[in-house]
Amino acid sequence: TTTAGLILALFAAAPSACDQPVSHKTDIGQWIWSAADSALFADAARSIPTLVPTVWIGTIRAFGDGKVQSQPALSPRIAGRATTAVLVRFDDTFSSVWAAQTDSAVAAAVGASLIDMLAAAQRSGVTMTEVQLDYDCPERLLRRWGAVTAILSRGALAGRSVWITSLISHVRHAEYGDLFRANVTG
Repeated sequence: TTTAGLILALFAAAPSACDQPVSHKTDIGQWIWSAADSALFADAARSIPTLVPTVWIGTIRAFGDGKVQSQPALSPRIAGRATTAVLVRFDDTFSSVWAAQTDSAVAAAVGASLIDMLAAAQRSGVTMTEVQLDYDCPERLLRRWGAVTAILSRGALAGRSVWITSLISHVRHAEYGDLFRANVTG
């Protein structure tokens, strides 16, 4: 019965040897792209008081010569809340920047645009809980986008909770998590 005792001891120790699932609080959010969306948010927040507004504060685009340009959008105040998440949209033209610029140059240009947009959002008096980078990155550029988000997370976005757009085609790449995990919240 030494074998039976060993098996019993293994079963007793097994739960402590396995990784226990980690529970995370998941916030429910709603994007606000316009004044009409803000009204819809206000209606929804009546039935879901913890609903988090995510306000589109600007767009980043690029030109064929590699120049990056930002365009402000909405003030975070449109949500009518003291705290909000903010979203920066990367226009489809942004993908042209990769042919003309190095990753560090892209990060510097995007970082400067983000600093300007976040400073304007901060002047609104609203506390920003997270920054979402909404870029539908082409799969062939995931490694470069990962390098840029790493630079941004240590620079323009340091100390902030950063989320990126993850498309189904992105998460099918085995290295996807490794490219972003250390630098973004989700």
